Amino acid sequence: PSNYLIVLLEVFAILLFGCAVAAEYVGTIFERLNAHIIMARTEAERGQEMWAGLIERLPLPALLIDPDSMRVVASSEFATTYLDAADIAIEGRPIFEALKFSYPDVVQELIVGSDGGAPATVIRVGDQLRVTQIRVLHVAHKGRRLALLTIEDATEVFCLKAALDTAEYATFVI
Repeated sequence: PSNYLIVLLEVFAILLFGCAVAAEYVGTIFERLNAHIIMARTEAERGQEMWAGLIERLPLPALLIDPDSMRVVASSEFATTYLDAADIAIEGRPIFEALKFSYPDVVQELIVGSDGGAPATVIRVGDQLRVTQIRVLHVAHKGRRLALLTIEDATEVFCLKAALDTAEYATFVI
């Protein structure tokens, strides 16, 4: 019967119209989500650039190291002066070539493994030995997992403590 076909055609038209409305709604939602993703990606890139700038301006020696290749990706300006590396660039070099550690296996374990610190690590800088405290914090930078290695010099405190421990007379330090 023709009435049945007309009703079937009307139901099909209504369903097609409903699908078109739903598709338009879903398309609008995807456009909004895409706009949010673009804004979030831009903010993340700007945050990473600001973060990299902060690392370069840290008031202590800091190195950003790639755990896979053990190469220095970036370093703070203070690290360059502290390590007397003004004539030789630290970036791009393997960490154990740029710095001479007393126990490199401990530092490598910190860089490759989880976050942590090494309290009494000796570093050779030029012709001097410096007692330092090494801390490693893993961070995400430009989609990669990197290790932020900070160096805190404790040479003066170590030498003062060693001198006071061996002194035969009482000392009062204020």
